Amino acid sequence: IQLGSGSTRAVVYNNYVDAARGFGVFDSGGGGKYFNNIVTNAFLGGFFLKDDAPNYAPAGFQILNNTIIHNINSGIYILTENPNQSVFYNNIIVGKGAYTYIQINNGLVKYAEANN
Repeated sequence: IQLGSGSTRAVVYNNYVDAARGFGVFDSGGGGKYFNNIVTNAFLGGFFLKDDAPNYAPAGFQILNNTIIHNINSGIYILTENPNQSVFYNNIIVGKGAYTYIQINNGLVKYAEANN
Protein backbone atom coordinates (compact mmCIF):
# COMPACT_ATOMS: atom_id res chain seq x y z
CA ILE A 1 0.00 0.00 0.00
CA GLN A 2 1.56 3.29 -1.05
CA LEU A 3 0.37 6.82 -0.42
CA GLY A 4 2.41 9.68 -1.82
CA SER A 5 2.85 13.36 -1.24
CA GLY A 6 -0.47 15.14 -1.36
CA SER A 7 -2.39 12.28 0.24
CA THR A 8 -2.48 13.62 3.79
CA ARG A 9 -4.77 12.23 6.47
CA ALA A 10 -5.49 9.00 4.61
CA VAL A 11 -7.58 6.41 6.45
CA VAL A 12 -6.39 2.87 5.69
CA TYR A 13 -7.95 -0.14 7.39
CA ASN A 14 -8.80 -3.87 7.11
CA ASN A 15 -6.02 -4.77 4.65
CA TYR A 16 -3.81 -7.84 4.39
CA VAL A 17 -0.34 -7.29 2.90
CA ASP A 18 2.03 -10.27 2.53
CA ALA A 19 5.51 -10.46 0.99
CA ALA A 20 5.72 -6.88 -0.29
CA ARG A 21 8.96 -6.19 -2.17
CA GLY A 22 9.54 -2.96 -0.21
CA PHE A 23 7.62 -1.77 2.84
CA GLY A 24 4.18 -3.25 3.42
CA VAL A 25 2.75 0.25 3.91
CA PHE A 26 4.54 3.37 2.64
CA ASP A 27 3.12 6.82 3.42
CA SER A 28 5.00 9.95 2.37
CA GLY A 29 2.02 12.28 2.64
CA GLY A 30 1.67 12.50 6.40
CA GLY A 31 -1.06 12.40 9.00
CA GLY A 32 -2.53 9.05 8.00
CA LYS A 33 -4.62 6.80 10.25
CA TYR A 34 -3.96 3.06 9.95
CA PHE A 35 -5.94 0.47 11.85
CA ASN A 36 -6.87 -3.24 11.71
CA ASN A 37 -4.26 -4.04 9.03
CA ILE A 38 -2.11 -7.17 8.82
CA VAL A 39 1.37 -6.73 7.32
CA THR A 40 3.66 -9.78 7.07
CA ASN A 41 6.97 -10.72 5.45
CA ALA A 42 7.63 -7.35 3.77
CA PHE A 43 11.17 -7.11 2.41
CA LEU A 44 12.12 -3.74 3.96
CA GLY A 45 9.71 -3.42 6.89
CA GLY A 46 6.08 -3.23 7.94
CA PHE A 47 5.30 0.51 7.89
CA PHE A 48 7.36 3.44 6.56
CA LEU A 49 5.84 6.77 7.58
CA LYS A 50 7.16 10.17 6.59
CA ASP A 51 5.84 13.60 5.90
CA ASP A 52 7.73 15.41 3.17
CA ALA A 53 7.32 18.83 4.73
CA PRO A 54 6.79 19.32 8.47
CA ASN A 55 4.13 21.95 7.94
CA TYR A 56 2.31 20.09 5.17
CA ALA A 57 0.49 17.35 7.09
CA PRO A 58 -2.17 18.73 9.43
CA ALA A 59 -1.80 15.87 11.93
CA GLY A 60 0.61 13.22 13.17
CA PHE A 61 0.31 9.54 12.20
CA GLN A 62 -2.06 7.19 14.03
CA ILE A 63 -1.09 3.51 14.00
CA LEU A 64 -3.73 1.51 15.89
CA ASN A 65 -4.62 -2.17 16.33
CA ASN A 66 -2.41 -3.52 13.52
CA THR A 67 -0.65 -6.88 13.31
CA ILE A 68 2.90 -6.54 11.96
CA ILE A 69 4.77 -9.87 11.70
CA HIS A 70 8.18 -10.98 10.40
CA ASN A 71 9.01 -7.99 8.24
CA ILE A 72 12.73 -7.85 7.53
CA ASN A 73 14.16 -4.71 9.22
CA SER A 74 11.50 -3.07 11.36
CA GLY A 75 7.86 -3.07 12.32
CA ILE A 76 7.33 0.69 12.05
CA TYR A 77 9.86 3.22 10.77
CA ILE A 78 8.86 6.85 11.19
CA LEU A 79 10.78 9.65 9.53
CA THR A 80 9.09 12.89 10.48
CA GLU A 81 9.63 16.37 11.81
CA ASN A 82 5.92 17.09 12.11
CA PRO A 83 5.14 19.28 15.11
CA ASN A 84 2.02 17.18 15.80
CA GLN A 85 2.34 14.02 17.87
CA SER A 86 2.05 10.58 16.26
CA VAL A 87 0.58 7.66 18.23
CA PHE A 88 1.21 3.91 18.19
CA TYR A 89 -1.36 2.00 20.26
CA ASN A 90 -2.40 -1.65 20.60
CA ASN A 91 -0.26 -3.05 17.76
CA ILE A 92 1.13 -6.58 17.66
CA ILE A 93 4.70 -6.32 16.34
CA VAL A 94 6.72 -9.55 16.00
CA GLY A 95 10.20 -9.84 14.53
CA LYS A 96 13.30 -11.99 14.78
CA GLY A 97 17.00 -11.32 15.13
CA ALA A 98 18.22 -7.70 15.24
CA TYR A 99 14.75 -6.33 14.72
CA THR A 100 13.57 -2.79 15.53
CA TYR A 101 9.93 -2.67 16.57
CA ILE A 102 9.47 1.10 16.29
CA GLN A 103 12.34 2.98 14.66
CA ILE A 104 12.46 6.77 15.00
CA ASN A 105 14.67 8.95 12.77
CA ASN A 106 15.75 11.34 15.54
CA GLY A 107 14.97 12.68 18.98
CA LEU A 108 12.75 15.46 17.64
CA VAL A 109 9.89 13.13 16.75
CA LYS A 110 6.87 13.57 19.03
CA TYR A 111 5.13 10.28 19.62
CA ALA A 112 3.30 8.22 22.19
CA GLU A 113 3.11 4.45 22.34
CA ALA A 114 1.24 2.01 24.56
CA ASN A 115 0.17 -1.64 24.59
CA ASN A 116 2.38 -2.66 21.67
